[in-house]
Amino acid sequence: MNKTISPNAQENFLSAICSPSLSPNPGIAVYQRNRWAQAERALAISFPTLAKLLGEGFGRLSREFLLACPNPFSDWGEWGEEFPDFIAAQVSTSHLAYLPETALLDWCIHIAERAQNVKFLIDSIALLSELNPADVGVKFNPHIRFIWTHYPAFEIWTMHQADADFSAWSEKAREKLHHVNASPQCLVISRRHWRATPTPIRDSEYKFMSSLLRGNSLLSALNKLENTDVDFSVWLSNALSNGWVTEFYPLPTHSPKDLSL
Repeated sequence: MNKTISPNAQENFLSAICSPSLSPNPGIAVYQRNRWAQAERALAISFPTLAKLLGEGFGRLSREFLLACPNPFSDWGEWGEEFPDFIAAQVSTSHLAYLPETALLDWCIHIAERAQNVKFLIDSIALLSELNPADVGVKFNPHIRFIWTHYPAFEIWTMHQADADFSAWSEKAREKLHHVNASPQCLVISRRHWRATPTPIRDSEYKFMSSLLRGNSLLSALNKLENTDVDFSVWLSNALSNGWVTEFYPLPTHSPKDLSL
């Protein structure tokens, strides 16, 4: 004879699994440990740099985050957006002030790698020579992200890559940790060939890209950056190699008015 499980029994079972303390019931404890292990594995994939930095402490932090922000998704890879803010609020890691920015960089890279692939329309580059820059607009990859860091998040991320010279980047990171930037560094996170990478850019480059992102013409963006250190040919090479842009397009006769930052 089949027994029907009551809604209350189901609710009590789920509540027991989600309890912050390990259940004395061996059967319940198995499910709890499995859930905690799943959370740690998922976050270690989404935040690999952070996992390496914290070592064994990462498991404890993962469990605390799971309790504070339960996973509402069927896909564990979608869970974790609040983790950087959660870390910033933790007293236990407050002496490691660079951790929230490191976590944010990890998350942006993770999201970029999961995003839909967008190809560059290579034929559109001909517009750069065929049209006046005043008539050319630039479409950016919708999945690129900009983040600002006061701490050496880029150096920390780089030194934890398998092919990086750990000692060289570790030294740079230590130097920057003792001299926190009053003005944050801007990083562009983008993906090319299915692997996302962060690229440091100067403030002038960010302003140039922001102007284009607002729909201004290429000429308008270039005019605003006269007497700056932006070399358009260098920027274009970086934009194409890093997958920042997807298309150059002809602007309509009445292009958008130039908007200030």
